[in-house]
Amino acid sequence: MLGATDDATLDEDAPTNAIATVGYRPRIEQRVLAVGADDDVRAVVVNPGTAYGQGGRISPA
Repeated sequence: MLGATDDATLDEDAPTNAIATVGYRPRIEQRVLAVGADDDVRAVVVNPGTAYGQGGRISPA
């Protein structure tokens, strides 16, 4: 979701630079949060904690 971040410290306000397979998610998540705010609903988006590294795989082989 966040894309390549190198050694940057990240938090909830970090900008996204999503890879193509999840690039659609930021727009959908923003809509969910906006609709919730419009309806006095506290919306939350939960992203799974997944990291991958230099091998380009999501999980180690």
